[in-house]
Amino acid sequence: MLHARLSPRTRYLRFLSPIPTLPDAIVRRLAWVDYRRRLAVVAEDEAAGGAGVVAVASFSAIDETTAEVAVVVQDDWQRQGVGTALVSMLLDAAEKRGFDRFVATIAADNSIIRRLLNRFGRVVTSHTSLGVSELVFARRRSWESAVP
Repeated sequence: MLHARLSPRTRYLRFLSPIPTLPDAIVRRLAWVDYRRRLAVVAEDEAAGGAGVVAVASFSAIDETTAEVAVVVQDDWQRQGVGTALVSMLLDAAEKRGFDRFVATIAADNSIIRRLLNRFGRVVTSHTSLGVSELVFARRRSWESAVP
């Protein structure tokens, strides 16, 4: 399972908790997709066979036009473009299903995900409390430039 191969820091950044193992209820929720209001895309390491999932990006509808997004990449696959590719595919799929606003709940100090999201979106609103930020963003269009 991907979760078991994540470092404690990566687990914390994804789940906002040092959660050492995922309870079955969370596993079921993360794995359940309906291809319309809940969708996940994965990246696999072909060399690893059946246990080869190295990253997951997902969205879950909040309402008819807004979806919450999340992404996690196994530590040894980070900084190789995997997260960028998955987020791009995920946002494309979400937009095809009518979603044009996105929410990401992240650790306030997670500069990596902030940079990743900045490549794809422009923040509409942001709220931080107790070390957790909620970013609401709209997809950046090709003619809009990202601020580094």
